[in-house]
Amino acid sequence: MAPPTPSVPVAAASSPSSPASEAPSSLSGLLAALFAFSLWGILPLYWKALETVDALEIMCHRIVWSLVMLLPFMFFRGRLGLLLTSLKNKRHVLLLMCTGCLLAGNWYVYIWAINSGRVLEASLAYFINPLINILFGITVFKEKAGPLVKLAISLAVLGVAYQILVLGQVPLIPLSLAIAFGLYGLIRKILQLPSIPGLFMETLFVAPFAGAYIFRQWSLGASPIFTGDTQLDLLLIGTGLITSFPLLCFAYGAMRIRMTTLGLVQYINPILVFLLGIFLYNELFTVHSLITFACIWAALALYTWDTIRQRRW
Repeated sequence: MAPPTPSVPVAAASSPSSPASEAPSSLSGLLAALFAFSLWGILPLYWKALETVDALEIMCHRIVWSLVMLLPFMFFRGRLGLLLTSLKNKRHVLLLMCTGCLLAGNWYVYIWAINSGRVLEASLAYFINPLINILFGITVFKEKAGPLVKLAISLAVLGVAYQILVLGQVPLIPLSLAIAFGLYGLIRKILQLPSIPGLFMETLFVAPFAGAYIFRQWSLGASPIFTGDTQLDLLLIGTGLITSFPLLCFAYGAMRIRMTTLGLVQYINPILVFLLGIFLYNELFTVHSLITFACIWAALALYTWDTIRQRRW
């Protein structure tokens, strides 16, 4: 949503809160989904425009302003009753606190990676994420995995192992982003909450901490918000819009197209991030990087082929 954005899309696509797998195809739904994933794919451009701001501050603004942007939707769609019902359920509250923390952490690491010149590593995370979801499905929900799926997971493990053994470094950014968002999707699947009300409740629980941090920084003169730079103010406030609007488009599209289609469209996000890293930000892409990416891409190709063949989504 995570993601998400970059981190939100993958988890939502694999969650039962998404529509039934046999949802009828719709051109408007397809266009909405394409727009959502494309917008998530070019979000690095937005974060780069804020690279003078600390990643933690950006993350806090994203939480607070997302809550503000989603409140009218919740009110006019009559979803506030769902909020009250969830707040009465202690298990829901605890799990939503966990997903809120996971989402905030995912947002922070992703923004930090983008503005630290690690766009390619960020893109790798969202190539890996569907495979992490498969692994959780097998280990937690005891879902059956055919030979092609097992081979896909083995190829992904091989790609990560190559970096560790040959380059002597653990790909911390891709793994932390993919695992955190995988755990996020896992809990959301257990919760069975629609994507937008779920995001509202998650941000509701972490917003007090985010708001307190912003206020503290502002009172100390260390926050850039409302200090006279109108463009920067609009960019920070706009983090709520660029978080909630593509999610609304995603929710609209997911209700109107098959999950097979949605699962394929989701790869637009990391592909665009990858292309930005290579062609716009000129990040170093070595032969070793190519081998790692190739293993992940081959794994995704196998899994996608197996999914289409068996029509699991």
